[in-house]
Amino acid sequence: MGDLSSDDEEKFDAAPVLGYPDTRWEYVDGFYKYWDAFTSKKSFASADKHDLREAPDRKVMRNWEKENKRLRREARRWGSEHVRELVSFVKRRDPRVTARLAEDSILQP
Repeated sequence: MGDLSSDDEEKFDAAPVLGYPDTRWEYVDGFYKYWDAFTSKKSFASADKHDLREAPDRKVMRNWEKENKRLRREARRWGSEHVRELVSFVKRRDPRVTARLAEDSILQP
């Protein structure tokens, strides 16, 4: 998992599986709810602009830390949003979801 150590990986629950065409709706719905609420756990250290070891003094280092933190947060947000967009794309084309939506519209007056 990229930036995570094996100890960190064990802390996270396994993501639900997409299933098969005959998978019960509760599991399909759980899959999409999990991924619709996705937020990356990666550190995104690769987004850092500054190497803090090269800071000439503490004041500069603190400013660099702030900037690196902001850049990591933006990278995490960008990555998480792309995953959610992919899930939305798949969900719109999943025949189980379209069947469920059709079923729900028939049941509602």
